[in-house]
Amino acid sequence: MRPTGKILGTAFVIAYCSCLAHLDGVSSQELANDRSPESLLLPGTMPLQETTPLEDRILNGADHFLDRQMSIASVERHQQWQAILRLPEKQRLAAVDVLRERLRQITGSHDLRVSANPQVVSPLAAGSALAIGDDVVVSQLSWSVVDGYQATGLLVQPSPASIDNPITTTVILCPDADQSLAVLCGLEPSADPLAGQPLRLARAGCRVIIPQPITRHVEKRGGRIDLTDREYVYRATFVQGRHPLGIEIQSVLSLVDWFKTLENPNGADQTVAVMGDGEGGLVAMLAAAMDPRIDSALLSGVWGNRNSTWQEPISRNVFGLLSNFGDASLACMIAPRKLFIETTTAPRVQITATGASPGRLETPTPQEINDQIAAVNEMTQGSELAPTHPWLVFAESSLLDAFCLTLGKPLDGIPSRQELTTSMRSDRPYPWASIRHQQISQIENLSDQWIRTSRDEREQWVKQLNTESLDKFQASMVPHRERFYNDVIGRFDEPLQPLAARSKFWKRTDKCTLWHVEMDVFPECVGGGILLVPNDLDPTRKHPVVVAVHGLEGRPIDTIEGDHYAYHDFATRMCEQGYIVFAPQQLYLGHDRFRLLQRKANPLGKTLFSIIIPQHQQLIRFLKSLPWVDAERIGFYGLSYGGKSAMRIPAVVEEYCAVICSGDFNEWVLKNGSTRDPFSYVWTPEYEIFEFDLGRTFNYAEMAALICPRPFMVERGHFDGVGIDRWVAFEYAPVRYLYAAKLGIPERTTIEWFVGPHTIHGQGTYQFLQQHLDPSKN
Repeated sequence: MRPTGKILGTAFVIAYCSCLAHLDGVSSQELANDRSPESLLLPGTMPLQETTPLEDRILNGADHFLDRQMSIASVERHQQWQAILRLPEKQRLAAVDVLRERLRQITGSHDLRVSANPQVVSPLAAGSALAIGDDVVVSQLSWSVVDGYQATGLLVQPSPASIDNPITTTVILCPDADQSLAVLCGLEPSADPLAGQPLRLARAGCRVIIPQPITRHVEKRGGRIDLTDREYVYRATFVQGRHPLGIEIQSVLSLVDWFKTLENPNGADQTVAVMGDGEGGLVAMLAAAMDPRIDSALLSGVWGNRNSTWQEPISRNVFGLLSNFGDASLACMIAPRKLFIETTTAPRVQITATGASPGRLETPTPQEINDQIAAVNEMTQGSELAPTHPWLVFAESSLLDAFCLTLGKPLDGIPSRQELTTSMRSDRPYPWASIRHQQISQIENLSDQWIRTSRDEREQWVKQLNTESLDKFQASMVPHRERFYNDVIGRFDEPLQPLAARSKFWKRTDKCTLWHVEMDVFPECVGGGILLVPNDLDPTRKHPVVVAVHGLEGRPIDTIEGDHYAYHDFATRMCEQGYIVFAPQQLYLGHDRFRLLQRKANPLGKTLFSIIIPQHQQLIRFLKSLPWVDAERIGFYGLSYGGKSAMRIPAVVEEYCAVICSGDFNEWVLKNGSTRDPFSYVWTPEYEIFEFDLGRTFNYAEMAALICPRPFMVERGHFDGVGIDRWVAFEYAPVRYLYAAKLGIPERTTIEWFVGPHTIHGQGTYQFLQQHLDPSKN
């Protein structure tokens, strides 16, 4: 069928056919007269010939791209540490100190610790210990860590003993998350090869403290999904810039604070060492790398390739870890202090709970271990840390004897299998269940406290913005936009590919003509979607564009046809109103496929939006290349995850001149971290949703400030379960205050409340677009 004025205006056909004439030597008039829409391309594009669904190519391309970025990060990290370790001592120590501070920040180990003041839970007196042997006492110990958190564990000391006994060596033993402290201390019979180790150390003259770890105990959270304690704590703390690993590291370092202040009878410093197995091995390694006061470390079941973090339980997800740290570089941070690494079998873990993030722990392969050893050798070659590594000892079997020998506490003559010589008191078992409950309850309270105090931290930088004029405001916002992109979203240092857009005619309706469009973004990464053009569009004028963005598991077609219950064909409705509309395919679909991309991106200090934002930057380039697009009138309208996109993408992509967030605007930090509110993501399957340290940096009001002074609107249904009205209004109030009171532009922002659910309402928003984009204007 040939185009007619009714379906596709002849002037319009000629306008874009003229852009094609140079491709095949056919004149514009011949094209207009002889070619059907099916054979036409959009101006400046090449034929789109791919048959694989766009969503598959977007997901697969992002996956390959992240794999490549991880390899690049490994090489750059290796080179960075080689350079650092070759510096003169003073400069090397200064550079390592900077990285130590970064490690504290990304592991959530940055809160000010209070005086530990360790105390036996019951005053140490006759009958107060959990168990007493001929020469060893086991007691329950409690100590302060940060304001609001009290750690608990077991204390094993030579007998007679007290907390103030002049013992000169303290060993902090960090167990794996599933290890029983009672079993380790011989209070319960077990075949565990680690059982009795604390008793051996105590009989050699050491004070041993075993902090209670956050466990992998699984239970239903919020009556909805099954999570381990570790993942539950991760979800509640990650958005606050904290972490379960950070809580455990702080519990260790608070003990280091305490015992390093004690005076020994001979005036020598207290010796404090750490050892750990599995999850506890990771805690011990990070703590020793972070704090040079720790004299030596013994790690078991943890040494390997950190690049596999994305496959491990999500409680090990440390944002930005791989930018600077791998196991080899962490070992170099511990040097020249003594480091013992047992390359023994690691705890085997498989997380498959309903709604939880999948993850597994396995013993590192010999190749992974050897690669890390080789990396240490290469990093330290030619440095003051000799490649012979007298400070570093590897073995496939127990190194406890060698570890204790360096502490001046030889284990000669002390049997390797230790038991108490008297049985545990039956009326005083180790109260594991109540301790675990108290631990989780404290963290829940801390999360709630951090949500409230983080508002004050965000307000501090917002108050410093210059609102004397719009120009001064925009200038003062530049460094914060950079901080948002670099530190919160994560920016890839990768240039966009040359714009090589490809198009394919899809279909035409009575009012719109539609094309599939794709373009390269990064190597391996593509972007694209569906372009809708009004049939009566005047090609001699510039026209506004609205980018219509779908939500979770959506596709562009959902916004175009079928009257989807959430979208109501809003892309088509806007095209019928005279807008050019682009409905992009977003990255957030495929269930675990895209969520695991977030898992891969996070250790690099990146997120899904580190790829999505460049896709939109390239999309803007494409839209600007079309001869009938007004580059100054490109708007953004997204629902649900598309609303989440509306808060992040235009905050960076300033070409979006008007923004509508539908079905998502919220007190986002509360929604992510609350362990009390039913709309919280803490108990939903969206384990990728959490963004590190958002609480202390950018909530939705602050993201809206990054969009300001461009027009910004919120569309909110009273019955939308993603939040509740009072919290939406609470977060919108600072936005209104900024636009109306501080900058004097109240007409540029509004919120529409409507009686309805999680859906496009399409009334006030269409009026908002008409006000700020107006397709009737030239």
